[in-house]
Amino acid sequence: MQSSLSKKERSPSAKRRDAQTERSADTINKLLEATIDLLYKYGYSKFRIADVIKNSKVSRGGRLHHFATKKDLVESAIEQLFVDEISQQTKAANTSSTDVIRHAAQAISDFHSSRLYRVIINMLISTGRLEQLTDGVRDISIRSRNQIDKGWINSVVQLGFTTQESEEILGLLWSVQRGIFIENLTGSNPCNDQSHELEFVISLLNEHLKVP
Repeated sequence: MQSSLSKKERSPSAKRRDAQTERSADTINKLLEATIDLLYKYGYSKFRIADVIKNSKVSRGGRLHHFATKKDLVESAIEQLFVDEISQQTKAANTSSTDVIRHAAQAISDFHSSRLYRVIINMLISTGRLEQLTDGVRDISIRSRNQIDKGWINSVVQLGFTTQESEEILGLLWSVQRGIFIENLTGSNPCNDQSHELEFVISLLNEHLKVP
């Protein structure tokens, strides 16, 4: 019995490694949260590494240890936002047993009003000349969007649609709501009522589904 307990005890070196891993994760989280907050509030054009260090209370050396370049830090922050979004959307898709399409439309609408989407839009607009960074953000977006769609497509398939039809339904929901977001952003949509917009999207999709 005593021998069994001793095997479960962790060595001092293992405990030190655990503590170091926790400190490292905490430092990374502080840097990413500060980066996300600054990108959301001020956009990429006014984003400064010095502000990240100040707001996160992480030393310059600590930042360099985890993120050697500004590009690394920004892309990691965007990726972290998408990790959270994928988790939320996957959970929503898996729990939407009734009225899946409406729930999918609502989830996509919520995405377009999230700080994640606003940060991405700002990034793609303000970094137009920085092809390497723009391509990195776009790749992260596409890869993450595919994971988000997968969950909803599987749920729509359960309604009796084929995989191709389910992909078309999700594609239409994304396209229409992206257009509505752009209209709201530019002020060309006089309504700007989310509940009305959601009903419009669903009715448009229903009409599409009626077409032979």
